[in-house]
Amino acid sequence: MQTIDDLARSLWESPLRRLLTLTAEERARVLATLDAAKRLAALQSWPLRARAHQLPPIDRAWRRWAFIAGRGVGKTRSAGELVVRAGMHPQVCAGRLALVGRTAADVRDTMIYGESGLMACAERAKITLRHEPSNRRVLWPSGTIATTYSADEPKQLRGPQHGGAWADELSTWPEGGAKVGDVAAWGTLQDGLRLGPKPWTVATMTPRSTETVKKLIKDPATVVTRGSTLDNRANLPPEYIADMLERYEGTR
Repeated sequence: MQTIDDLARSLWESPLRRLLTLTAEERARVLATLDAAKRLAALQSWPLRARAHQLPPIDRAWRRWAFIAGRGVGKTRSAGELVVRAGMHPQVCAGRLALVGRTAADVRDTMIYGESGLMACAERAKITLRHEPSNRRVLWPSGTIATTYSADEPKQLRGPQHGGAWADELSTWPEGGAKVGDVAAWGTLQDGLRLGPKPWTVATMTPRSTETVKKLIKDPATVVTRGSTLDNRANLPPEYIADMLERYEGTR
């Protein structure tokens, strides 16, 4: 496995994913051949649980995957699962990842320790990650290092190099200013993605048209995935769905 394309393909081609092509009865017969522990692991595996739009695109090569969708769709889980697996294959990210959120608190509370963040995804995959807050990094047993950054301090990204990145809630990041020398975190992050055979970024966000997002969508190296909160209604409380419909139905 050498590039992000190889990793994406491995998720789509997982033997567990093939269970989805079977009838309920056929699937039950296959699972019945496994012992209880393996059966539970199979049922909880990401390739089996993920909806199609939650897996990275494989219909064409990409350098940037923009997952633009409403709240509760599962975009954080999608990015978290991908990044955890990328970290276990250092060649896919050159062993250096960037984790960038709107603020340092967002990186910690959502991207690392959120219900769908890196730590939760790694635990489900039986991978042990180590977070070193004082060093602003997350360590993989493979040797991969992910460094954390805050979009409201874009100059942190000047200098460091990475082979892969997760940019969360990009549509809420501060834009660059008008003064000479003002920088925006997105552009500075992209400038540092120069390690490995194919540097990449997964950008997760709710729909909001900023100049950065508009340029990202138009970039031929970007593949865009869109989704609605209703796509994940089976995993969300009915009261939450009702509230979202009342507040946002008919809006972007």
